[in-house]
Amino acid sequence: MIEKDDSRSYSILPIEVIERIIDFCSMRIYSTKTAVELLEDPRKVLMACALSCRALLPRSRYNLFRHVELSGDAPSKALIHTLRTNKNCALNVRVLEITDS
Repeated sequence: MIEKDDSRSYSILPIEVIERIIDFCSMRIYSTKTAVELLEDPRKVLMACALSCRALLPRSRYNLFRHVELSGDAPSKALIHTLRTNKNCALNVRVLEITDS
């Protein structure tokens, strides 16, 4: 829940709680367990979080880029462009999987 105070908006929930919710939204991306498939498309949810509020951007990026899977040529070029133009995204990559397509 967001409340307005003059020209600022602030959350009633601490940012740590909101970050845990964002982490939960990303679980299907990195989990192979079918019980966690609660979201239709977690990447879209994370992208929406990243665009909705500056405070949510770092945690959303962390979850979007911490485990990157590449297959084929086109996704690699798009990823390289993103990582070169935005160093904050590159710093979040922890696992990079490259497979033949």
